[in-house]
Parts: sequence; structure tokens; C-alpha cells
Amino acid sequence: MGLGAGFYLLPYGLALSESASANEGAIQDESLGFFTQEERQALGLFCDRVFPKATSLGAVCYIETLLTAFDTNPPKIYAGGPYSGRNPFSKNGAPTQEYPKNSFVEFLPLNRVQEATWRLKIYGSGSIPGGYWNEKAAGGVVGLRDLIKAGIKNATQSNDKSPDWGRASSAFQKTVSALTVEGCFSAPEYGGNQNIQGWNLSYFPGDSQPLGYSLFDETTRSYKERSDSPLSTFDEHDPRKMGFITRVFCSLIAVFQGGRVYR
Repeated sequence: MGLGAGFYLLPYGLALSESASANEGAIQDESLGFFTQEERQALGLFCDRVFPKATSLGAVCYIETLLTAFDTNPPKIYAGGPYSGRNPFSKNGAPTQEYPKNSFVEFLPLNRVQEATWRLKIYGSGSIPGGYWNEKAAGGVVGLRDLIKAGIKNATQSNDKSPDWGRASSAFQKTVSALTVEGCFSAPEYGGNQNIQGWNLSYFPGDSQPLGYSLFDETTRSYKERSDSPLSTFDEHDPRKMGFITRVFCSLIAVFQGGRVYR
């Protein structure tokens, strides 16, 4: 998990006055127990604002899984591997009916530095014995749990109690924006991308091992490509081509930003 995903945002400052039906279809995990139902609903509206239908992709569950990562041992920070069980083994250049177990659900133990770093990130400097080593110079670190809880509270402090993105701090907006996109497109073992809807939406095939794409045939001692995912020819599962208007629009953006359009 990380906070470095790229993302698109809708304009800031617009109040979110949608009803609770905006979160319809979202898969919630109330057993995580960090957010109240009202907080999940408000956070879901914010996530949907960053990326439409993010709640149905599992963004809220992803965020809550991260914030409660240390409720389990090992913490749910780094998923294991090497295989997720979503693809079979291959033999003689063809897929078999034998699948490995899902090792992604077996999270890895953290070393001393990793644990201190992630506790600092999630709980803040008050969670580490001795506090943050740079606290006197740079001030304390606000953990993600406190940042997001406070952000939801501030954004719902109005007479009608409808969540308003514009009342949230910039730190809250940036954090939720990044985590939302991660939740939509991360490996589903982290709580988001439920039913791999995010990967399907973005035409991403996901983790491919142990099957892979070029399958080794022991009988011919050579590699051959999978017919359903070719590497050297056109793949019919690739994203659809841009329409004329979309292509012109993107070309104009590239040119006005000082870039070039390659054909």
C-alpha cells in the first residue's frame, strides 16, 4: 500500500448533497469497526466524488482495511505471494486445470523499521515510544486515522449535516483522493477492487503468474503466445480506440502544454 497513485479530481468546493442511495451497491465490511455507518456513508460520497462509483469498487473498504491494518498479526500492509490463485499453472505451452493457492492473502510480517514507519503513518507520532524523532523541528505527525476521522467530522458540520468536500482540509482531500484511486485498482486482497471490477474497468489483466503470457512448450522447446493475450499482435481485449473528438481534445492539450503528438 502507498500514497503515490496518480488520479483525476473533480472541481473542489462543490457540496455533496447526494442521498444515501449514492452508495447503493457498495460492499461494506462493518466488522472492521473503525468507521461508524454514518462515517462510511460520508466517506463513500467523497470517494465517489474523486472517482465515480468508487464505493462499488471497494474504495471505502480499502481505506478502512488500511486504517485497521494493525488489528491483525501480521498487519495487512504487504500482501504475500508469489501467486494469487487467479491463474493456473501451464504445461507444454497450454494452461492446466491446476491452480496455486492464493498467497496474496498471507500478509508478510514487518521488520522493526517497517513497523515503526507504518505505525507513524497510520497512528501518528504519539503511537511510537519516544515520539517522532524529528518532532521538535518539524512538529508532530498526524496519523491517517485521526486525519480522516477529523476530515469527515469537519465536512459534515453543517445545519443539514450533508457532507461538503469544500469544508475538508487540503490534507484530507489529497489523502482521500490518493487512497480512493488505490482502493479502486489495487489487488483485491487489500480490500478494494472488489470482484476485480477496477481491473476490468481499466482493461488491466491483473497478476498473470504462474500462467504468464509466453508459455514454454517442453515438447518443442520453444515459447508460444497465449491466443487470448497475444504480445506481438493486436489484442482484442485492449481498450477501445479514442473517438475523433476525444483524440483532438487530447492532442490540443498536449500541444498547448508544450508536448508533442506522435502518430
